[in-house]
Amino acid sequence: MKKDPKTKSLYGKELMDLLTQKIHKYDGNKDKMIKSYLDEVKRNLLLNITHYAKSDTFMRSETSDDTQEAQPCE
Repeated sequence: MKKDPKTKSLYGKELMDLLTQKIHKYDGNKDKMIKSYLDEVKRNLLLNITHYAKSDTFMRSETSDDTQEAQPCE
C-alpha cells in the first residue's frame, strides 16, 4: 500500500481503489457522493496551491535579498 511518509495518506491507485470500494458500498446517491468528494479535492488543491505560492514567493524574496547582499560594493 502506498502512503505518503509525512501525512500517512494513501495516494495513487491505492487511494482510487479505496474510494471505489467506499462508493460501491454506499447506499445513497453515488453521483452526489462523488461530486461532494471532488468538491473537497478541489478545495484542498486550491488551498495547497495558495500555500505553495506564498512559500515560493517568500523563498524567492529571501534568495534575491541574499544575492543582492552578496554582491561587492563598487
